[in-house]
Amino acid sequence: MLVRLKAQQEEQRSRVLFLETVKKYLEVLSVEQWGLEASVLPSLAESGAAGLELQSSLDSSVLSFSCSDGKSTLQLGSPLGLVAHLYARNAALDGYIQQFFYTFRYFCSADDLLRFITDKFMSVAREGPDLSGDSLKVFHRSLDLLLLWVSGSKAVDFRERSSVLQTLEHFINTQV
Repeated sequence: MLVRLKAQQEEQRSRVLFLETVKKYLEVLSVEQWGLEASVLPSLAESGAAGLELQSSLDSSVLSFSCSDGKSTLQLGSPLGLVAHLYARNAALDGYIQQFFYTFRYFCSADDLLRFITDKFMSVAREGPDLSGDSLKVFHRSLDLLLLWVSGSKAVDFRERSSVLQTLEHFINTQV
């Protein structure tokens, strides 16, 4: 009887692990649906908080890609370009977003990153409730990025009484 219960417990544990993996994959797919084409990322990087005019561009000074086997891979980018790449299609599936939140502190402060994301959110939120196309994608991806960042780096970037936490709380209370 005890052996059978242990076997059932192990089977349930493996099912729970499988379901947790499926949950993470579905979360990634949810984030992925709001990705932008790489060609509009240079204009996203250069746009300020005032307005968002996304235009297709091949400006390689912001981001540079290499192509291999029909797949485009980010090779290098300016700090603004690397932050803008968080909004790219396949950034979540390729693991870029997760790796970015581990490494961005080498070239960007948490305050600057938060300002970039909130500026993009506010620039499209000003358009009103009838968002569509790329504006809708920027709106949702900005919120997803904040959620992923806070849930993964709370102890590092969002310590109690930190300026980043206060700015985020103010943003959520006044803008979202």
